[in-house]
Formats: sequence, C-alpha cells, structure tokens
Amino acid sequence: MSVNVLSLITRIISYIFVALVLFFVLSIIRLIYLDVATMRRKKTKAGDKAYLKLVDLRSLLPFSIAESYVLNQNNTIGRSVDCDICFSDDTLSSRHARIFEEEDMFYIEDLGSKNGTMLNGEFISEEDMVELRDGDKISVGKVTFLFVEVRADREV
Repeated sequence: MSVNVLSLITRIISYIFVALVLFFVLSIIRLIYLDVATMRRKKTKAGDKAYLKLVDLRSLLPFSIAESYVLNQNNTIGRSVDCDICFSDDTLSSRHARIFEEEDMFYIEDLGSKNGTMLNGEFISEEDMVELRDGDKISVGKVTFLFVEVRADREV
C-alpha cells in the first residue's frame, strides 16, 4: 500500500513540475509577444520617423526612465527638465547630447558632456555631428538606447 502512495505522490509532483515549466515557457512567450507588439505600435504611428528604445532593464536602473522616446526635429538629452529626453542619472550632464533631423537624416552630437556620448561603443568628439542609422546603439550616462528608424521610404 505504501508503494502505491509513493507512486501517486511522485506522479503528482511530476505533473506539478511539468505545469510549472509550461507556465514559465508561456510567460516568456507572452513577454516576447508584448515587446514585439509595442515595437509594431511605435512603427505604425502616423508621423513618427524615429525613436529611441531603451536597451537596459528599467528595473535595474536607480532612476525612472521611459521604455522609448519618439524623436522630433530637435531633441536634447540630459538631466535638466528643459531637455526633451530627461532622466535623473547622476552620470548624465544637464544638457548631455542632442539628436536632430536635418535634410531627412538624423544626427547626434555631444553637447560638451562630462562623461561623453558613445555611438556603437565609440565616443563622439564634441565637435562632430554623426549620422545615425537604424540599429545604432547610443550610450549616455548609465543608459543605452537603440536608434530605430521607422520610415519605409528610407534606402538601406
């Protein structure tokens, strides 16, 4: 009789384990779906040409920051509330960098920040304005963004 009880308990535990694994896999699939759906919504908004998508996990950052920022004609990034993209990272200058559109192209420039601005792992010199391309990684302070260009009329 005790062998049957142990067999039953073992079978119940194995079913619970399988259910937990399936729940975990479905949770991951749901998160991936939600992330893709968010990116699609961003791309289909009328008038949006480009946006910055946060690469870092927001929950690990010691300050509040949005998941993405739609870019306008002229965008400043910094700690100052006067900036278009503002978050209170202590390694960010008050006016750290600027992303702007000129002749249907987006460019980035460092505004003399203390810790510098990185594009794809390389520092941008203060005098340069560098053209941005879809998929570029921009690092300012403790944060890394992915530059996403939405325009369908753009040649690759």
